[in-house]
Amino acid sequence: MLIASMATVIGRPGHGLRRFVSARYHARMRAIIVIGLCLLSACESKKKEESQGRHSSGREDPPPDLTTNAQIIAAPLVAIDSTADGKPFSIQLPLGVLKKAEVNGAYSTWHVKQDWLTTPSFTVTASAMKMKDGETGDATPMGNDVSERVIARAEALDDGGYINLDERKDHAFFNLEVCRPSGEGRLCCSVMQRDKNPIASYAEMVAFAEKVCKTMMAR
Repeated sequence: MLIASMATVIGRPGHGLRRFVSARYHARMRAIIVIGLCLLSACESKKKEESQGRHSSGREDPPPDLTTNAQIIAAPLVAIDSTADGKPFSIQLPLGVLKKAEVNGAYSTWHVKQDWLTTPSFTVTASAMKMKDGETGDATPMGNDVSERVIARAEALDDGGYINLDERKDHAFFNLEVCRPSGEGRLCCSVMQRDKNPIASYAEMVAFAEKVCKTMMAR
């Protein structure tokens, strides 16, 4: 075989040598391409594994010093005065665990100091919509995942306002709202929280949200 190959090369000086070199070149290029694809596949596999590790709970892991519901509930309430759309109000909030208020038009919102997608927010909203006699808020959930949510409470308050609780059946979301008349319109306090799993200390957190929102008063 070797002698026959050499005879071919020697017998056809130029052409046989070019074929021999060309075959080796293409073989080397194929090897390089295969190695490159293998390395790329390995890198993509590693990235996928890392991504699956990071997102095993559906999101990036929260920071280690995340403010917990237990800390929020334990924080003392402090009375403050603020405004929403120019309408003054007073409210008691767990200021020790909250950031400075974000005031934007009709909204005043407080987030916890070490917040995340799963931590609650406290919001007071001013609206020109007049309160109706016996109003109790939304009768059915609105927005996303409505099939998984219920209006657990919808009650009129003695002062002409109401309390309304919209929650997921698995307790992975709640929005508690207290609205009261303010001039010709209304002021509403809401506490909202969402998680992919049932919210920690759920009953205690909802009770705390009610306690906070019932302190809101127009001034």
